[in-house]
Order: sequence, then C-alpha cells, then structure tokens
Amino acid sequence: MIIVATFASILLHRTGYRKPMAVGFTVVAASLIMLSIGPRLVAPYWWLAFFAMFTGLGLGCVAPAANNATLALAPADVAAISGLRATFRQTGSITCISVVSAVIARSAHPGIAQAHVFWVLSGLLVITTALTVFVPDNKGGW
Repeated sequence: MIIVATFASILLHRTGYRKPMAVGFTVVAASLIMLSIGPRLVAPYWWLAFFAMFTGLGLGCVAPAANNATLALAPADVAAISGLRATFRQTGSITCISVVSAVIARSAHPGIAQAHVFWVLSGLLVITTALTVFVPDNKGGW
C-alpha cells in the first residue's frame, strides 16, 4: 500500500484525482468479491494473502487522490478539512467493523454471512466509483 500510495501521489500531477480513485475503488471491490468466494487451486492462506494484497494496492491508489481532492476544495481550511477527514474515516471504519461483526456473530452460517457482507461492501464501492465523476479533477499545476 505504501509503495503504491507513493507512486500514485507522484502521478497525481498527470492523472488528476478521478482516475486513481476509480481504479482503486474498482480494485478493492473486485478483491472483496474474490474474497467472498472459496479458494481455487491454492491454499486458503495464499488466497487470502493474495486478495488482501490487492485490497491494499487499491487503497494505496485511492488514498492520495482522495486526500488531495478534499484539500483542493478549500485550501484555506486545510487544518479543519484534515481533522474532519480523519474523524469521518475513523468513524466510518469503526461503524463498518461493528456492524459487520454484529451481522456475522448473529448469523447461523458466519462464513456465508461474511461473503454476503463482502458483496454488499463491493456494491457500495461500485456506487462510490460512479460518484467519482463529481470529484473536481485537478490536472497539471497546483
């Protein structure tokens, strides 16, 4: 994730914000779908490791573009935007983990419930990818 985030932040000057966000969200959605199905041709550990790696690569692609896009909206309020961004990122993570854990814990078949959760999260990422057209796309100098 760190390596991809470094390259993605360097390339933002050429790509703008939309493309890395769309590619990253798509990669994460595809990885979640693959994690929702049983391993094929390899041991479960390697299946999980491989697609968890792709999830991290997708997030590494999204993070710099999303961070810069929010900061570009109001450059005079960078401190407030950074604080709000961190607050909502943490709140969203905690809420998602709590809801997913509760759903899986209450299920009669936890593995199947987790697969369904991955499909729902993938669907939300596809919707988020479609919404990237509303992100200001600053290419070139800034």
